Amino acid sequence: MSSPTKDDLKTIADELKSEITSEHHLKHAETKEKNSLPSKEAIETEKAQQELLQGIANFDAKAQLKPTETQEKVVLPTKDVIEEEKQAAKE
Repeated sequence: MSSPTKDDLKTIADELKSEITSEHHLKHAETKEKNSLPSKEAIETEKAQQELLQGIANFDAKAQLKPTETQEKVVLPTKDVIEEEKQAAKE
C-alpha cells in the first residue's frame, strides 16, 4: 500500500479552510469540580449491605447448623374419604 498522492486527496472547501485557519475569539472557562458526598441514608444502606455480605461470606455451616432427622409422614385417607372419592368418580 502506498500513500495517497496530493491529487488523490479531496480538497477542502474555501469556507471550511478559512474557518480553520482564522483566529478564534473564545472565552476562557473555569471548570468547577463538584464532589457531592452521599447522603446519610445512602451510607447506612451501603454499610448494612456490606455487613450482610460479610456475614454470608463468613458463615460457618458446620459450627452454626445443627443436624436434624427428617421425618416423612404419610397420611392415609380414611374409609369415608375413599368412599366419597368413589362416589365422585361414578357421577
